[in-house]
Amino acid sequence: MADTFNEEDKNLEILLRDIEYLRKQLREHYELWKSIPFELRRPVAWIVYNPLPESLKEAIFSEETADINYNLAKKYNILEKASIFAELVGDVLLGILPLENFREKLGESLEIESEILEALFQDSQELIFSPLQESLAQLYREK
Repeated sequence: MADTFNEEDKNLEILLRDIEYLRKQLREHYELWKSIPFELRRPVAWIVYNPLPESLKEAIFSEETADINYNLAKKYNILEKASIFAELVGDVLLGILPLENFREKLGESLEIESEILEALFQDSQELIFSPLQESLAQLYREK
């Protein structure tokens, strides 16, 4: 019986290591990842979602995060691009878009003035990412 648990633990450890490797590959090939239609990316997103810390899982689907995303989109007059903004936030929370690349991807994806971009980035940092700082640091640290 103990051998079965040890074998299951080993298998789980291998699976989690493989998922972390997948997440790193998605980071490295982010542009390619984003070029794939969402319907095809969804199963992979679920794979990297499952082992996330609970705080990040909750943030991804929380009404609070959705409200913050909507309110920021409204504040910065980007409601027509709110889904793009929310997807980028989600990519950071999934661990496939490092926070240090978030500002750049916002600028590329939203095509907004630099002053608005900077303010949107700062508000996103303060309202969404800072409260999750420990979980994000854990997620993005090199293993």
